[in-house]
Amino acid sequence: KLKKENDRGVICVMFTTLMSSSDHLKRLAQENTLRALSTLKPDVHTIVFTNDKHWVKYARALGVEVETRILTNKYGTPYLHGMFKRAFRHRAKFYGYTNGDILYGENLITSLHVIAKEIDEKRLHERILITGRRLEHKLSHKDYISQNPYEANEKILQFSKLAVSNIFYFFLTLQKTVP
Repeated sequence: KLKKENDRGVICVMFTTLMSSSDHLKRLAQENTLRALSTLKPDVHTIVFTNDKHWVKYARALGVEVETRILTNKYGTPYLHGMFKRAFRHRAKFYGYTNGDILYGENLITSLHVIAKEIDEKRLHERILITGRRLEHKLSHKDYISQNPYEANEKILQFSKLAVSNIFYFFLTLQKTVP
């Protein structure tokens, strides 16, 4: 377990997209994700790409960076390359996209530091892509994550199962890997 240290620097810039939804549980999942990501500072810098007024206000209240200028295709899907270019304005070892309803805890930070060390010691190549699946949890209104997302994650994990095996829900890479 790594101790949070302000002088260690940002290990990862994580970015996501959030869209408006009338589904209260989907909104709760996205709120939980933003709260959890916001607690990973200073190790993880989060950028939310959204034009939705609710999400802009919510993310900024948590101290999460918001980008409202989003390049999209004709169907409204944001271009990943543009989001990576925006993330590259920040200095970090890793950069990555995550779905807006994935919970992370300090194990993400620990894992990234271990991988970074392996890269620095030339045991892993610098051109690396880290992908991941998620555990599914049937969300209910009682699953609100308050001040300690790590404890909440542990409780939620107890009742979760592996999601669809052929879909990746997040991926991280080094700047050198992205053309």
